[in-house]
Amino acid sequence: MQDRMIHPNTRVLLEAWRRMSINPDERASGPQASDYPNLIDRLFVLRLTPEGTWVFSNSGGALNRLLGREVEDHDFLSLWSGTDRLIMSALVEATASASEPSIVRTAGESLHGYRCDIEIPLAPLKGRSGLRMLGLYQSLGGEAMLRERTIWKHSITSVQMPVSRVREPHIK
Repeated sequence: MQDRMIHPNTRVLLEAWRRMSINPDERASGPQASDYPNLIDRLFVLRLTPEGTWVFSNSGGALNRLLGREVEDHDFLSLWSGTDRLIMSALVEATASASEPSIVRTAGESLHGYRCDIEIPLAPLKGRSGLRMLGLYQSLGGEAMLRERTIWKHSITSVQMPVSRVREPHIK
């Protein structure tokens, strides 16, 4: 994945994911959660249900406040509608399939039309409990623009797809 202009918290999440992916025993090395207090409150984990739905298995308080509700056990894709929902569905599936992270930028909008840009990196986690996604719901400097209103609608503004590491067959 190319590191274009991404939020510093997104960079931290992706670096931590890379360390965990390379050597799962090194989870304690590197930066600690206490080094990034404003990041922890924005993290979430998605799990795949037997029905094939990606639901929040847990979520940080800042995410719940911005959305105006507890999102645990809610369908992640319900945050989008129409074409945006189809794009997000394809992105989540591609991220899971490639076992590599992706990033989506979206405009969050309140019922009153106030907007805030959001960056959401998704990183697949494989473990004993099945496939999960680690995510971050990071506002891009504009939460004050929401005027303390909650986000009810998301519109995708850009997508950074995962880079597939699958080796293609070739002739010797």
